[in-house]
Amino acid sequence: MGDITKEILKNLNQVFRYVLPGVLVLAGAHEAYPSWFLWLQLDKVSHLAVIAVVAIVAGNTWYVFHRFAVLQIIDLACYCGGLRGPAANPPTWRAWRNYLDDLGRYVARSFSQPQERDALRGHVALRASNVVLMYVAAEVLIVFSIRPEADTLYNRHGRAFFVIGVLGFVFAIWQSIVTRRIDWYVQNQP
Repeated sequence: MGDITKEILKNLNQVFRYVLPGVLVLAGAHEAYPSWFLWLQLDKVSHLAVIAVVAIVAGNTWYVFHRFAVLQIIDLACYCGGLRGPAANPPTWRAWRNYLDDLGRYVARSFSQPQERDALRGHVALRASNVVLMYVAAEVLIVFSIRPEADTLYNRHGRAFFVIGVLGFVFAIWQSIVTRRIDWYVQNQP
């Protein structure tokens, strides 16, 4: 196996977090708003460089807003519901007052785990990256199905893309709950 392949596999969660969201965002934008891309000539290296930079910036921006807004709200709901991970004890919607301190303690504890759990933490990190990619794909389908340009795939099948996006978002929430539970067991082995 080549060195580049080994390096990519070693850092696969970064690829899922920082590169693929941009590809999804640009693919969705291209299908919903093709007029935005009329300037793009894929046979020109300068155009490829520009679109690569745009993909990385757009993907990272989408990822950051998703991770620290949408996913944080979902995590807070899981916390208040008493789901394993950083969790309110007992579960109550008023427990949000303790969320920040409990989350901070949970994260600090995760970094003080024995080194033999590194493989487990790596699994949780890769799984979490995949879940974020699920969210981004669902959000792209939802966002770009709203008011796309005429005579586009999104315009012709907007309702279907919207429904698929909502279903994907629901599946991503379920996977967030599953990943949260796995992470809890990594830190609190039975």
